[in-house]
Amino acid sequence: MSAVPESQSRAFMLFYFKLGLLLFWGCWFSFAFTTNLLDFLHVLGYLPSDWLFRSGNYQLLHGVITIYHPPVYVLNLLFICDIAAQGLSAILFITAAYCYWRGYSWRYINLAFMFSIALWGVFLLMEEVFLAYHFESVHAGLFEFELISLLAMHLLPE
Repeated sequence: MSAVPESQSRAFMLFYFKLGLLLFWGCWFSFAFTTNLLDFLHVLGYLPSDWLFRSGNYQLLHGVITIYHPPVYVLNLLFICDIAAQGLSAILFITAAYCYWRGYSWRYINLAFMFSIALWGVFLLMEEVFLAYHFESVHAGLFEFELISLLAMHLLPE
């Protein structure tokens, strides 16, 4: 027989499940930010040509937007915006995890999800504009996974 009532044990497990979700997204966005930043630095020539730890997303984005033949600064600006959004998402999720752990307001959690889900929404809209339908399933999946994570945060009992 356990000394801890089942309801307390369940709340304990759900608390750490939710904390784990926030930390997962914080880590995921941290890795995405890092690999995209390294990819951009590689393209700019700041890293050796044989540097492997990078996303390759710069070339993918270049292939997507060339349909309209934009100048290279448009490509760079879009990629920098993506890097910044992923970095901010990482910070927001890590902050939300810390605040959740400390018992603070849900506004930090909602802000982290709102901002990062909006990023996937922008990606989905851009894929329509640039006719890049082959990338939509990846971003739609991330959009859906984040929505499910947000619902789990709010709907699972404390």
